[in-house]
Amino acid sequence: MVITNESRSHLLAADMYRLLSAGLSYPDNEMLKSVESLTTELLKENELPAGVIAKLQAFAGELNDERIAAEYSRIFIQGGVPVTESHTVTSFNSVSDVAAFYAAFGFEAKSGESPDSIMYELEFMALLNIKIAIAPNQEARSVTFEAYHDFLKEHLLEFSQKFSKKILSGDAIPYFKLLCELLVIFVEGEAMLAEGEN
Repeated sequence: MVITNESRSHLLAADMYRLLSAGLSYPDNEMLKSVESLTTELLKENELPAGVIAKLQAFAGELNDERIAAEYSRIFIQGGVPVTESHTVTSFNSVSDVAAFYAAFGFEAKSGESPDSIMYELEFMALLNIKIAIAPNQEARSVTFEAYHDFLKEHLLEFSQKFSKKILSGDAIPYFKLLCELLVIFVEGEAMLAEGEN
């Protein structure tokens, strides 16, 4: 398979979504190694927007903070900052709508976990970008891109903004603040690109 510039940009976006999902997941040793590896690889890319690269560089400097696991518990478990769209955006049908998007592309949350969590929504966006990059024909690419555009517009854009605002308005350590700033910059940029292509 020949990797075009367009396919490469979607694979790069997939890696960014994977990083954001991993960074917001429970930070056990395996997950933190994944975050570090993805950050290192992404910093080798020169095709990312300058603002994203600057945030990534700052974020990379916070990966060895020993407070990450304790801070995750303080913010999301004890502090009660919701990680689901239905609680962050107060959307009554987000779970069923998100699950329908997932089902259409063969993606599902683990049993017992909420499909509209920020982590799963970001993982799904990574999957869609990979599917766009390797689409066998223009029709498959168009259908997948339309779903990507719709999911950004209907779910992830507002969710990521409101979710990040809750973290940024608190006293989180730089790891989480920079991650949320990166989330907003990247998702807003992707939404503008998707709107321009649609």
